[in-house]
Amino acid sequence: MQKSNRSTWIAILFLLVFLCITYLPKINHMGYYNDDWWQIYGAENFGTQRFEAMYSADRPARMYLHAPLFSLFGSEIFPYQLVGLGIRWLGAVGLLWTLSLIWKNQRKEIFLMSLLFLIYPGFLEQPNAFDYISHQFAMTFMIFSLGLSVKFIQEKSSTLRIVYFLFSSLFSLITFFLMDYYLGMEAYRWLILGYLQIKANPAKLKQNIGKYFLKILPFSLPMSLFLFWRIYLFQGSRYTTDIDRIKSEIFESPLLSLLNILRRWFMDVSDIFVSIWTEPAYNKLSDLRSSDFVYAILLATIGVGLLLFFWKTQQSRVNPDKSDKNWALEAAIIGFLGAVICLIPINIAERDVSFPTFNRFSFPSAIGVSMTTIAIISFLLKQKYQTVLYSLLIFTAIITHYTNNDYFAKRWVETQNFWQEWVWRVPGIENGSMLTGFYTAPIQEGFFVWAPVNLIYQFSSPEIHLGAEVLNYDTYQEIIMSRTIEKNHRSFSFDLSYSDTLVFSKETTKSCLRFIDKNQIEISKFDDPLISLVAPYSNIEKITETSTLNQEMFTKLFGVGEPDLTWCYIYEKASLARQFGDWQEIANLHAKAREQDLRPYDHIEWFPFLQAYAYLGMEDGVNQLAPIINETPFYRYQACQIFSQKEYDPNPAILTGNQYLADTFCD
Repeated sequence: MQKSNRSTWIAILFLLVFLCITYLPKINHMGYYNDDWWQIYGAENFGTQRFEAMYSADRPARMYLHAPLFSLFGSEIFPYQLVGLGIRWLGAVGLLWTLSLIWKNQRKEIFLMSLLFLIYPGFLEQPNAFDYISHQFAMTFMIFSLGLSVKFIQEKSSTLRIVYFLFSSLFSLITFFLMDYYLGMEAYRWLILGYLQIKANPAKLKQNIGKYFLKILPFSLPMSLFLFWRIYLFQGSRYTTDIDRIKSEIFESPLLSLLNILRRWFMDVSDIFVSIWTEPAYNKLSDLRSSDFVYAILLATIGVGLLLFFWKTQQSRVNPDKSDKNWALEAAIIGFLGAVICLIPINIAERDVSFPTFNRFSFPSAIGVSMTTIAIISFLLKQKYQTVLYSLLIFTAIITHYTNNDYFAKRWVETQNFWQEWVWRVPGIENGSMLTGFYTAPIQEGFFVWAPVNLIYQFSSPEIHLGAEVLNYDTYQEIIMSRTIEKNHRSFSFDLSYSDTLVFSKETTKSCLRFIDKNQIEISKFDDPLISLVAPYSNIEKITETSTLNQEMFTKLFGVGEPDLTWCYIYEKASLARQFGDWQEIANLHAKAREQDLRPYDHIEWFPFLQAYAYLGMEDGVNQLAPIINETPFYRYQACQIFSQKEYDPNPAILTGNQYLADTFCD
């Protein structure tokens, strides 16, 4: 008994070490992503009481998790990262415990199943801790619910059986209310408990199948209660999770719907068992710097070394269960069936597993994938080949997560840089402005921009005064028609007009943020073609000289301290000075840039300085910059068009400067 306990604690400790190796690199470089923004906006602007309204559209129970966490940590992201890792580790420990209750003598294989679940390479949202912490809690609650139901079956004391049943039911109920698409995980319970019942008395299976069924059935009461509430009592407003919408589409064309569900299901089965080992790592591996690549290989190698060390320490402690030679095959069947059944609710809701966007839908299957993978290797291969394949799996998983951590860390840096350049360039924004454009991180929803911009410039306002929308061809059509946009999202709404559009662009990590001015359109060679289409409708005057910036909120959200002098600081301040006609300030800024040997990556950023020198009569400055701009024929063409077609200006210096620039670039 003591040896068994010691072995369990060693396994738990090794899981913790693997957690650190896999997820701690770059953890201090993570931030906010995607759906974090509307949640942060609501909590910061209205307090934790707003969570009730924000989650009412689909999963109202999330309020009871996020509100206490936000009360503790606020907008400080690092604690959420640590809690997320702690819950992930606890889930792996729970799986180790649960599987050990079923196969007591396969400690090495059970550890490997738990380890593979811990570093499962199909779930890539671990760095997105604020939003996905609810997924982690739901998963861990479900794992312990499964373990408690196994204890119920094995326990002889009536009192303890009641306790196990109640806590198991409570945990599964919490799981479903936190994350409804985890419903398929109930299959694990039926498969495991059914397996235990069969193993207990295989000779009388046919006679006792009714009793077995009745013994297991009460554990599905929480799922039944949740489904009754979800289908008949709950009135959700989110389109993708609307039960009535899903039912109507299925009944409208049952055969076509079934074929689509099966198509998604077959593709997802391939994704969760095969693609997770290749696609996520391959997609991002080439983005690693050389030093990061070496570091990733080193960590993965350490992980393999730890696995081999653990394997060696357990050799003398393991007593293979010779009375049950088929345990691995049985575990593989349970794991496979559980994993593929988990996909069914997701596929019925017209969602599927994809990398990287919808990788989260593979997470419920992670338990089954881990069980199946280890069990099949154990069943089919000899010991020496098992070790090689296990090592390869661990190596691949750690590499995948390192590349994923690097991707999220870079995204946060890009987001920080974007908003730092934004506040340099924008002292204030007129109420009613509609923002759209591109920057190096993907903008998948308008709240990626309107949530932070309202926090920064309109903090504590009960209304959304600054709107934003994703720039696409539909948006372009709305902009040219000056349509009004009515947006409702998670209890937040605004009603603004595209006639007040302000377009921004930052297409490369080396470029600076630019706001497009319809009165002097400058298009970078790196700009998306859509920028050219909407440029004639971009109102630069929406940026005001009077500051409404909340510096405290900006620092709180983005953690950006006092930066070193950079070219983008020079450019943003020069662009601001150009907007308000302060040409001498631009010349002064360029003098600072020359002192520090700062220059742009994109030569379109020379235009404010070019104009300033021309309008100040400093022809030598123009003559220094003109050859640089002429290196890009597209920029030379734009300069000719802009300055030869300038409207008459009563200021003789500007009039003379425009003529000099036209002569320079149109010759």
